[in-house]
Amino acid sequence: MERLGMLEPRGDDFLCGERRLDQAPACGLKSAAALHLAIAHRHGLTLITAAQALIQAAEALSIPAQPVHNL
Repeated sequence: MERLGMLEPRGDDFLCGERRLDQAPACGLKSAAALHLAIAHRHGLTLITAAQALIQAAEALSIPAQPVHNL
């Protein structure tokens, strides 16, 4: 059984998110999206999203991601 849970960001997640913005400027990544990627990366999770741009950014940064409609 899969469950959803809330993951709180840590200070390091904000710094990691900022680095992600610098690593993939061509992806048009926004701050909040970069923070989501940083949190998923820290927890070793696959990011599930409806935003195709976020999936493309995750792929460019070697972070697992998949569209929500594939669940």
